[in-house]
Amino acid sequence: MIKEKIKSELQQLINDIKTFSFILAYSCSLKNRYSDEDVEKYEEVIYDFENEIFKLDESYNIFYAKSCRVMSVVLPERLQEFRSCYVYDRKASQKGSFRAIADYFNHSSIELRTSFEKSIEEHTYNLFIQQKNILLSAYEIIDSVLFDIENIMQFNLFINELDIAQDLLNKKYVRAAGVIASTVFDGHLKTICKNNPNITLKSKDTIGKYIEYLRSAKVIDAIEQRKLQCLNDTRTLCCHKKDREPTETEVQDLITGTKRVLSDVH
Repeated sequence: MIKEKIKSELQQLINDIKTFSFILAYSCSLKNRYSDEDVEKYEEVIYDFENEIFKLDESYNIFYAKSCRVMSVVLPERLQEFRSCYVYDRKASQKGSFRAIADYFNHSSIELRTSFEKSIEEHTYNLFIQQKNILLSAYEIIDSVLFDIENIMQFNLFINELDIAQDLLNKKYVRAAGVIASTVFDGHLKTICKNNPNITLKSKDTIGKYIEYLRSAKVIDAIEQRKLQCLNDTRTLCCHKKDREPTETEVQDLITGTKRVLSDVH
């Protein structure tokens, strides 16, 4: 749900900067920057702009704030580049000139970057396009980035749960500690299987099946398979009433072993 929300917001930001680029080109008569099809597509936006319902500078400032927030998560290594299009770093300029979007909105003087730019408006348009391309780059990698973020969040959650299990074990709540550690063990193996394109899970699969799938998909070797099976034996002892209670040593091994699995088995 969160993943789809971020993707949707990023797509909306891309659409917004396309709209801003068109309105700037249209209002400043940069006729080589838009087509008749664009005029038809943005007919309502043109009406709102000409009747001051839509104001480019106000809309852009909202867009910029949202974009920086999304970029800081999805593509932080290009956030400064994105920002520099809006607010130029004067210290980085040898001539101390201005050449950013904010200067256009503030009616500041701007030194054009290249001889190919015939006007301040065209210069600003190019900065819009540069920001659009950065956002498009972010969209291209968003799935892998959000996948990594999701895994990190899950890892931290699992580690916290194992810390709780350890605390319970220290207080001699042996079975309760084992049940929590078992949940983490189960959840991690299931997640790995779900994310592996070579594995198809069935609704009634058990942890034993997860381990078999991981071995078949060559995610783990025979030695790791035996280690996981041993942890699974302890998990079964903790989660199901058997002839005896799990020992402190067994549950401690389950907690320690699950922590290792979180780091080593992906």
